[in-house]
Amino acid sequence: MEDYTWDELSQISAEIASAGDEAAGIEVAKKYNLCTADGKLDGTQVKSVTLSDGTQATVQIIGFNHDDKTAGGKAGISFIFGSAVTEMAMNPSDVNAGGWEASQLRAYLNSDGMFLLPQELAAKIVAVDKLTNNVGQTESVSSVSTTSDQLWLPSATELCGTIGWFGDRHSYDGIFNAEGSEYLLYRNMAVVSTTSNDILVKTYNGEACYWWGRSPFPDSPGSFLRVDSLGHPSAIALGGATNSFGVAPGFCI
Repeated sequence: MEDYTWDELSQISAEIASAGDEAAGIEVAKKYNLCTADGKLDGTQVKSVTLSDGTQATVQIIGFNHDDKTAGGKAGISFIFGSAVTEMAMNPSDVNAGGWEASQLRAYLNSDGMFLLPQELAAKIVAVDKLTNNVGQTESVSSVSTTSDQLWLPSATELCGTIGWFGDRHSYDGIFNAEGSEYLLYRNMAVVSTTSNDILVKTYNGEACYWWGRSPFPDSPGSFLRVDSLGHPSAIALGGATNSFGVAPGFCI
């Protein structure tokens, strides 16, 4: 992927999107060596990015024909940053009311955060619809609603697949599981929600860090999903929204 320009990748993404579903998109991706010969993602499908502050970063492909563009149709390629681009709090106080939609971090990513990106990349990013519990503390799956985002953080189920952290306690698992579906990369790498996962380890300034996801914990008034420095996303040891954790956004072209 390193040899392609963002303009070329955008054209390939359009070809993948026009193929239809994920399986058809993978067949197109194979032609351009954007996955392994057997159609897998293994974390090596990366491209270097120089941010506006001079920071060197990488992005990796996480899925094909996974996200719905706000303007209609599928986004052919979804990416995530391989390391955190900054550290920030989710909110100025330990609250998750309003969820991802009302969060300070979302407002930053979809405004000033876009200016971190090189212009040739920012120009190709398309807004996509993301499903999230945008209430916060709740027992209702109807709390899950749609936002349109250019830069976004992954939800729990997008990283881990089906969540079963709460068992029979209310409908908390159902709320998490309504927030999208697992990306191809994490399916291929067999991410497990209750243990550490190398593919989920992110660094900031060269050190492994905790990093934010967008899912509020529905049994808590002040916590959001975070992945720990070992790549372990879980409902254990919740961090309040004022914690300064790594930010590794996703985006689509």
